Amino acid sequence: MPITPVELRNCQFARKLRGYDPADVDNLVEETAAELESQISANSKLTAEINTLKERLATYQGIEQSLRDALVTAEQAAKQQQEAAIRDSEIKVKETELECEKLKARCQSEVEEIRKEITDLKQQKARYLAEFRSIVDAHQRILASQADGGAKTTDPDATNSTTD
Repeated sequence: MPITPVELRNCQFARKLRGYDPADVDNLVEETAAELESQISANSKLTAEINTLKERLATYQGIEQSLRDALVTAEQAAKQQQEAAIRDSEIKVKETELECEKLKARCQSEVEEIRKEITDLKQQKARYLAEFRSIVDAHQRILASQADGGAKTTDPDATNSTTD
């Protein structure tokens, strides 16, 4: 069991004939008690400081854990946002590709329609030119027959084309 400074000061020694000098023993006991008080006081202060430091350490550890949790949460949120952005961009790319395909198909359809119109117009032009040549030829025959002295044309096509 530890001895306290008070117990040390109250300690009584039996006196013997050839013992130590009582004043020296009393001085040693007093110095030892004072040193013990000093050590106990320092120990109490250090224990209090250790307890304070332990409390601060626990506080800092709590802050550290909170920061770690916040960092993990922020990383997860950033990762989720990045994944969402990637998904959105992929969707937009697919939508754009689909729109491009639709536009391409519509343009190809329009090109085909224009080509058909061009073919139809070329055929119509050829028909008009043939008709025009036929009319011009008929008129030339008529003019030629009138220039020959009014002789009657015996060509049935010439008479039919002029009546058309």
